[in-house]
Amino acid sequence: MSFLHQLAHSLRQAVEQRLRKWTKPENHGAVLNAALDLTRCRSDLVMENALLRQQLIVLERGLAPHARSHAPSSRGAIGLSSFSWQVSCAGGDRH
Repeated sequence: MSFLHQLAHSLRQAVEQRLRKWTKPENHGAVLNAALDLTRCRSDLVMENALLRQQLIVLERGLAPHARSHAPSSRGAIGLSSFSWQVSCAGGDRH
């Protein structure tokens, strides 16, 4: 049983290390990050912004009511950007 326990423990550690490596953000300087963003298309940046706003909304749900100052406007911005993205992808037709 000791061998199986050690094997499970080392397997768990290996998985944890890989997950940390895969999820750790790249730490470039602010200038390099800005230069990299300049090479990305606008739709990718808008989508990333919407996803980041969604994460903030989810995090704010755990905060006290007085700490939520911009959640409703964020929801509106996500809805508006989603609508404009759908319209632009559909060529102006909305069915």
